[in-house]
Amino acid sequence: MSGEEWALIVFSLLTQMAVGTYFMLLVIRSFLAKEMDNKTVSLMIRPGFLIVIPMMAVALLASLFHLGSPFVAYQAVGNLGTSWLSREIFFSGLFFLLAVCSFFYYKKENVGNVPGWLTSLIGLAAVYSMAGIYSNTIKPAWTGPNTFVAFFGTSFLLGSLVAGALTIPGAKKDLPKSISMPLLQKLGVVAMVALALQLIYLPLYFTGLAGGGIAAQASANLLSQNYSFPLLLRWLIPVIVGGVLLFRLFHENGNDTLPLNEFYGALLLVLVAEVIGRYLF
Repeated sequence: MSGEEWALIVFSLLTQMAVGTYFMLLVIRSFLAKEMDNKTVSLMIRPGFLIVIPMMAVALLASLFHLGSPFVAYQAVGNLGTSWLSREIFFSGLFFLLAVCSFFYYKKENVGNVPGWLTSLIGLAAVYSMAGIYSNTIKPAWTGPNTFVAFFGTSFLLGSLVAGALTIPGAKKDLPKSISMPLLQKLGVVAMVALALQLIYLPLYFTGLAGGGIAAQASANLLSQNYSFPLLLRWLIPVIVGGVLLFRLFHENGNDTLPLNEFYGALLLVLVAEVIGRYLF
């Protein structure tokens, strides 16, 4: 793969992960606000909001190089009404700026979530625009709903795991297990639902390719034959890891420790699987 292709993988994965993480952190903040004081909630969630900023900064830096010429990348924003690429860059940049602003906003204790939900909406628009670029190309493997399912699935799968991994240290310190464990269980379920939706659509995706034109059939053959092993790994890893994580979360057996290592391990392995998936994509 060329440097531009790797830059595209970095940009797409980090953006989707950052958007999903921000969204899930906001959900966590809303959940915890009902259970504890605002100051403690703010201290627990703040590291997560902070991590989103460098995550998006690296993503945007990578985007400059996948555009081909970093020095004229700003010109890509000039056609919002007609270009999915312009929308992608615009919404991604705006999400980054709003994420920075909301980090300082959420340092305050008694503030609402409206700015956060607005930031999340802009982030989701960035992911939608990103999928729109691919779905409007002539490549049959990219067209259709699968790209949208894959990109949003990645956002919520990785976002749930990152949000959980970032929240656990604070949860171990400030939350009783009666609150922290149900929270982590919900995050685990969201991650598995995001994975399950992608797996459910996968047969439809391959059926569509196999029943399409020559180019579509060639894509199906390439994935099912030449790349069958990495494709198997791409899905087998998150299924096994997710199953183990859910089992650990819902079968505590009186263990008082929160599954910090399990969340970190799941995040790392699922991220590897996502990189494999983007390589195949």
